[in-house]
Order: sequence, then C-alpha cells, then structure tokens
Amino acid sequence: EGQTQVVFIAITKSTSKATEIECGRALGMVFAADGALLVATSSHGLLRVAANTREVQTLVRQYRGAPLSFLNALAIAPDGSVYMSQSSQRHYRFDWPLVLLEAHADGRVLRLP
Repeated sequence: EGQTQVVFIAITKSTSKATEIECGRALGMVFAADGALLVATSSHGLLRVAANTREVQTLVRQYRGAPLSFLNALAIAPDGSVYMSQSSQRHYRFDWPLVLLEAHADGRVLRLP
C-alpha cells in the first residue's frame, strides 16, 4: 500500500511505422475501480493490465469489423462504462499529418459497456 510500482515499460530504438504497429503506443490511460489499468493504444485497441498479476488482456480491438486504430483518451463513467476517443477511423497515429490534410470528420467517441 502506498508504494509506486512499474506496471510495464516498453523500450525500442526504432521509431518506424512497422515497430509501432507491432509494439503499439499507449496514448491514454485510466485506472478502473478494481485497480486495473486501461490503456488506449495507437494500434492494438483497448488493453487492460491487471493490478496484481500485470497480465495484459485485449478488451476490444475492432468495432463493427474495423480495427480500432488511433484510440486516444479514456474515461470511466460512474456506471462503469468506458468511453474512448478514436482520433481517426482511416489512419494510424503515425499518419497524423494525413488526418490534418484530409480534414475528414471521422473521429468519434465510443462506449464500451
């Protein structure tokens, strides 16, 4: 109780698109009521890291058959629903300049009951 612990850490020397797709990148985090850490990633969807075991579980990776790329912020409602923002349905985080140039309004907020 009261101690700081490292849950997980990923270190890579590569900043390539291939590495980010393979390893992912955490863009948003929030603690659930049970102490688990929920992580919104750039290419692996929504992950859950168990507080005690540090086991990583994928909660959701697709929505309506399409990959959840570029997840961003997370929030947990009082009823336990998880809200997550997806910055783009068409591009991954490393293609953010295309998101700006194309100016498509394809970002959204999703609810996971």
